[in-house]
Amino acid sequence: MGCINQAYCGPVSAVALLNSLQFDSAFGPVGAGVSADGVLLSSFSNPNIAVALSVDAAHIDKTCTTLSKMRFDLCTALKEPHSCIIIGYTHKALGQVGGGHISPIGSYRPPTDSFLIMDVLKYKYPPIWVPAQ
Repeated sequence: MGCINQAYCGPVSAVALLNSLQFDSAFGPVGAGVSADGVLLSSFSNPNIAVALSVDAAHIDKTCTTLSKMRFDLCTALKEPHSCIIIGYTHKALGQVGGGHISPIGSYRPPTDSFLIMDVLKYKYPPIWVPAQ
């Protein structure tokens, strides 16, 4: 599943994860109710979006979360069979063109201490390994 309109990265990420969980949702058309500016990652904990899922939202900030705690939490979630991760980040932080963005995390690679971001703008950005640091 990919995204052509960059403002829909959030809903497309949510639908991709629901598909991976084989969840039959009542979301309606992808992008319904999404503004031209997209959605905020915090919107995923909204009861209307979370439907029958358990959603935990966490803000990762160096001032309140250690690198080891972030790594532990993400790796724990990746190991759970019915758990998925959506991350909010900026393309600029990865040396890419663009602003705020939302995509799923697909894997962790211990030897390089990096996470695989499965960018939903795959026509523009391939999946990328990003160091945990």
